[in-house]
Amino acid sequence: MNQFKNFKELTDSLRHEFTNSLNLIRADFEAQINNLKMSMTSVIPPSPVVQTEEIIQEVIERQKRQNNIIIFGIPEQDNSLDNTQRTEQDNLVTNNILHLVKPLLQTNVIKIQRLGRYNLNNTRARPIKVTFDNCTEISDILRNGKNLKSKEEFNIVSLSLDRTPKQLEYYKLLKQQLTERIAKGENNLRIRHFNGVPKIVHLN
Repeated sequence: MNQFKNFKELTDSLRHEFTNSLNLIRADFEAQINNLKMSMTSVIPPSPVVQTEEIIQEVIERQKRQNNIIIFGIPEQDNSLDNTQRTEQDNLVTNNILHLVKPLLQTNVIKIQRLGRYNLNNTRARPIKVTFDNCTEISDILRNGKNLKSKEEFNIVSLSLDRTPKQLEYYKLLKQQLTERIAKGENNLRIRHFNGVPKIVHLN
């Protein structure tokens, strides 16, 4: 009877721990979904119900982009070069930039490509998308990317996450709100990211 009692106490304890862990996982998942709903409903005109399918597709799209960064400001290569030569030069410049911002980069680069079709008459350089095999060092790369401003050859280069169209729309809307609030006299406002979601906050 004592052994049975001890066994029952052990199973009750394990069941309690399992239930608590499950509740924590559920709460974290619901928080992420709520954050995503907030960002989407701020861009899309309010509707009675935010379609579950739209949320699922947005989550999938963000997961597909999580291993990417976008580099802006790298000049287009000489148009006298063919496609292969331009690609090789882009790869060389991009790898030099990555080495500057993260000398001991452990993450492997899978692909480097210009976004958009090449146009001889286009005076604005197309951005470059860099795809890594994982996202573990992307935060460090983006944070260190600010140091490029001190390099004369890269002072117009900037790095960014590979955002979805809905993320870009939401960020654009947020910047507009920030401008309007500052124009009305509010001070010390900035946009900061919390769990990947940008918000307007007061600086202390």
